[in-house]
Amino acid sequence: MEIKFLKANNGDSIHISSGNKNILIDTGTGATYFSKSNGRSKNGELKSLVNDLQSKNEKIDLLIITHWDDDHIGGVLKWFKEDLENAKSMIKHIWFNSGLLLNKYFESCKASGDKTILSSHQNPNTSIRQGITFEKYILDEDISYSLIKTDSDDLNNILDGAIFTILSPTDKELEKLLVKWEQEYNPNTSASNKDYDKSFEELLQNELKEDTAIHNGSSIAFILEIEDKKMLFLGDAHPSVVVDSLINLEYSKENKLSLDLIKVSHHGSKANISDKLLDIIECDNFVISTDGSKHGLPNKETVARIIKKHENCKIYFNYPDLINQIFTEDELTNNNFKTLDANELSL
Repeated sequence: MEIKFLKANNGDSIHISSGNKNILIDTGTGATYFSKSNGRSKNGELKSLVNDLQSKNEKIDLLIITHWDDDHIGGVLKWFKEDLENAKSMIKHIWFNSGLLLNKYFESCKASGDKTILSSHQNPNTSIRQGITFEKYILDEDISYSLIKTDSDDLNNILDGAIFTILSPTDKELEKLLVKWEQEYNPNTSASNKDYDKSFEELLQNELKEDTAIHNGSSIAFILEIEDKKMLFLGDAHPSVVVDSLINLEYSKENKLSLDLIKVSHHGSKANISDKLLDIIECDNFVISTDGSKHGLPNKETVARIIKKHENCKIYFNYPDLINQIFTEDELTNNNFKTLDANELSL
């Protein structure tokens, strides 16, 4: 099993391969696939991955779009726009909580409320518009896809021997997504001011103010067991939702979930990690995916919380240049944690 955290700008894109089978979790921004600047074209790491898989006559057996934000869905939209036939031929199945599937699901269980997905938005990069565009591609091209939530079944036939345990979203988060979609400003997750000038001691005095953004709360988060490894991929999920799911699975401080890897939620936002979550997991390897260009992420406070609960852990960055921006030399040499390039990750 091999795992690679693509350089996805301020987003996520994670490739997992086992034998000749492939899982792709999110696709970063559009530039993760392809971009143009000053008349010059540049292939991103997603396009390089696609080309490599195609050269080996391999498919993307499962594409997981955790939620509709641009920094998770933009890359595949650019791929569809630039080379639709290639994308259609390479993607075998998609996990994507689209408006159509949500409507069908809530109608089938007779959920109440307005089930109308908004069809326009002030911000062209806001998830709702891009989600509709992606859904149209899927329907027009008859690509296999399914809705995913905490009680979904028949998940483990994608890769031989791979086991998925879905931790988010629940029905509650999906209904919020369906009946209320609006531009939200959350100062805990969208602040542009970085907190890198503060010490760990100062940051640990702050109380958690959990992310309240509906689109993040609807994010698909899951445990993946493949070969002999167990990994937690959190998308942008809310920590309370993940904690509740883990407690339902009978994990606790006394019975911790032992993991080989955690992809930290929401690019290292302080609003998406909690002491309660860190208390019921046991892990040495944490990965933060972002280039640091948006919303003041990652927050240094997030790393402070992680190392407080998990001494001698390793924090991996897919953009390792951030390391010297976030931490002082004393913090890097005197604390009981290591910071590493995600390319050096070996499980």
